[in-house]
Amino acid sequence: MVCRSWGLADGDGPARGRPPPSTQGGFVPFIVDLTSGSVEREDRSAEGGHYGGSILGLRLMAERTPAGLDPYDPRALLYVAAGMLGGTAAPGLAKAVFLAKSPLTGVAGEAHALGPFAAGMRGAGAKALAVLG
Repeated sequence: MVCRSWGLADGDGPARGRPPPSTQGGFVPFIVDLTSGSVEREDRSAEGGHYGGSILGLRLMAERTPAGLDPYDPRALLYVAAGMLGGTAAPGLAKAVFLAKSPLTGVAGEAHALGPFAAGMRGAGAKALAVLG
């Protein structure tokens, strides 16, 4: 099976002794637009001041979300990122962050989750996803 968006085939990644593509260099989040069906990779390695996580999510949200946008609008961004230790052999350290515009406050709301999700995301070759649509 091939994941055409990321160019991975079964057997690629950590199980074959190779790190996922997103760990071989700079930080490259995937921008997924569910409305148009497009997936793009955005290289953020030249930017200083962040290594992913919440800071990159806030930057993407500020850049891609117009001021005053309703949180339920399809153009509103949902950001998901795997923690720095997701996908490593260290048990209990896989963490994921979810960030979106809060309907309650109108500013960013953030949640963290522990468990296999972050490791699975890293294993698929993604450190971060920004989902629109």
